[in-house]
Amino acid sequence: MSGSSLHGAGDRFLLHNTLSCVLRMCEGRVATLELRNEAHVTGRVVSVDGYMNVTLRDARLVDAARKARSFQHFFVQNRLIR
Repeated sequence: MSGSSLHGAGDRFLLHNTLSCVLRMCEGRVATLELRNEAHVTGRVVSVDGYMNVTLRDARLVDAARKARSFQHFFVQNRLIR
């Protein structure tokens, strides 16, 4: 499994039976995630776990005020994704 670690049967179940499998197909590709705070982040998907937590590389965050910031690594917790 590229870049992610699934620790148990619960993680594997969630990965295969929830929408996190859609994000998992994006691993290695550039994707944009819309966040709950009206911001969005674009970057290369490094890993996605069964709970839909996402790690991005070479990410660019644009906040609600349209201010952009760049990050080498960026972690998005599942509850922040819209």
